[in-house]
Amino acid sequence: MKPITFAAVLLSATAITSTMSADDTASLRQNCIVCHGGVTDGKKTIQGSFDITPLLKDGIQERHTHDWVAVLEKLRDKEMPPSDSKYKLTDLERITAIDAVFAKLDRGEIQERLLTPFEIANTYAKVFGFDREIYDPF
Repeated sequence: MKPITFAAVLLSATAITSTMSADDTASLRQNCIVCHGGVTDGKKTIQGSFDITPLLKDGIQERHTHDWVAVLEKLRDKEMPPSDSKYKLTDLERITAIDAVFAKLDRGEIQERLLTPFEIANTYAKVFGFDREIYDPF
């Protein structure tokens, strides 16, 4: 009974994950790409000097973090899409897009730790070229 329950939970989790990854940028594709990277009459349209197509093509990747932060700021402040645009995002679509990006780019908390005296000596030796014998932490 337990293996079947585990398999059912695993399959449902996989289905939820694949659905989330397929739809996480759908509203951005529909509403943003027209002005920020879409092709109209054979010409690529890029307004505001921001092309969103590489972000949407690659999905939510860590290498585009800086650009995703810019997108999130515009979405959060409701600057994009502009109020006079025919393309609109509902509050639910905004929240869904923001949450999806945060979920994929969040690394969690940074764990702090102290270096041991041996690690400090190695660091000084590698970074500053000091002889390990010269540095004595005690």
